[in-house]
Amino acid sequence: MSLFKISVSLVLIALSTRCAANEESGGGFGYSCQNTSLVGNVLYSSCQGPDGYTYNPTSIVLDQCLANTNGNLYCSANGNYSSTCSGCTISSATGVLTCTCNDYNNVGQTTTINLNSCVSNTNGNLTC
Repeated sequence: MSLFKISVSLVLIALSTRCAANEESGGGFGYSCQNTSLVGNVLYSSCQGPDGYTYNPTSIVLDQCLANTNGNLYCSANGNYSSTCSGCTISSATGVLTCTCNDYNNVGQTTTINLNSCVSNTNGNLTC
């Protein structure tokens, strides 16, 4: 096998491993979803289905994906962030969520998190 074929093979393996890891670990919904909005603690979007052409209207309760720890948002399964955060907004262009979340002293802190690190598009559905 030529050096070129080996190099191309290694690049393809690296790229496929990266994609598989992203699907398994979650995140990156913004790359295949559009018309994203937030109502209360529910994220709405239209996400590309497995065929690559069809967009599926989908939603997810972000309490399933986020936690507030001392006024900071983190990706966390069933974190129930909305019980201690308020005034949340999302940038549909970047996927960045901004909230005011209470710290340990019950003082509101402005915090942000890029939901692309917590929320995935799985076959046209938003998942954590």
